Amino acid sequence: MSLKVERGTSSVTAPLALIIDMAPPWDPLHDALHRLKEKGQRLSNKLHKNLSASHATFPFLRLPRELRDRVYKELLTRPDHDELWIRFSPRNEVWWDATRYCRCRGKREQLWATLLSLEILQTNKQVYAEAMRVLYGRNKVWIDAPPSRVIEFLTRLSPVGRESIRFLRLWLDSRIIEAERLMFTFSQLSESTQAQRIEQELLIPWQNLLPYIATHLSNLQTLRITKNAARPDFSWFAEPKNQGWAQFYLQGWVEKARDTIHHIIPQLEIEMRVNFTGPQHSELEGIRELRENLSQYLPYREVSAQWTHSFFGTNGQTMVVWPCSTFLLSLACDDDKDAAAAAIDSDRVSGNDDDSMSISTLPEFRQKYTPDDGTFEGIACMEGGSPCYTPTDHYV
Repeated sequence: MSLKVERGTSSVTAPLALIIDMAPPWDPLHDALHRLKEKGQRLSNKLHKNLSASHATFPFLRLPRELRDRVYKELLTRPDHDELWIRFSPRNEVWWDATRYCRCRGKREQLWATLLSLEILQTNKQVYAEAMRVLYGRNKVWIDAPPSRVIEFLTRLSPVGRESIRFLRLWLDSRIIEAERLMFTFSQLSESTQAQRIEQELLIPWQNLLPYIATHLSNLQTLRITKNAARPDFSWFAEPKNQGWAQFYLQGWVEKARDTIHHIIPQLEIEMRVNFTGPQHSELEGIRELRENLSQYLPYREVSAQWTHSFFGTNGQTMVVWPCSTFLLSLACDDDKDAAAAAIDSDRVSGNDDDSMSISTLPEFRQKYTPDDGTFEGIACMEGGSPCYTPTDHYV
């Protein structure tokens, strides 16, 4: 800062501090210069404060909640995809976002989804709580893991995260054991060891998982159970090595759902894979039996039954994109839940199964894709790359 001072006919230009030192106390300019110095200091402090503020963190929490929610939605949801695929890797003992490999889109060229921006969850407690409601409340949550790991994940999840889940998808199969079958290590175990592992890793955890969901996921609106086969003896990845698990896979989980979740979760969905060229006779028989069991044991009514077609893919040393088809059954809980449950229990006791047989005819299957629509560039690498979507894949 410079100042020009006139004394008579002469002029002096010098820094303000030097001019103050030059002016003796009796000089008429002394007081004026000191006042000017104080004003300059105030201006300098104000300028420094403004410059510091320009480099400070944006006052995000001062925004209206509506605008903050729009930011969360932009960062934590995908415009082309509404599913959040949370996958457990037993090899690395980590959970990770595998959504970009999800196969729920119907176009091969749109197979890979965009990544989410999860860094905002690390901002502070308030932003974390608000963002978690969007992350778990606006996405369809798919926890791809054995049932014991699902319980572990939900237990470690914050209360606001659990309370925000409105849609939850689970595999009834276990891709960990099935991956070992693909690697031919599970079959090398004795039958008693196989049966013991299936009981410990599948049957008991699943019997505990449904009651846990009923107790801790208070705002869950839809539960989707995905199966690789309609019956345990229809598919080699569901081959029964344990009779208790075979019974649970076929019907036991339905009875467990009746005892735990039917009065809490409004909507239930069951998804089963079928041959993409058309369901085989055994698959159709399994679907029919499942619908009868659901009608007999659960106070739900069928809302829709449809075939869905899409692609799944891997991205290892070679690219594999393959068409797949599924049967998706949607059920809604009756409005008068207690009366519906009582009626079903009464029919079971009396042996009256007429209502259980009154299910609609399956819609006609129309093949949408052929192998020519996929990409199969050789054999996918067994020891690396990105995962395919099934629980039986070997990219674990």
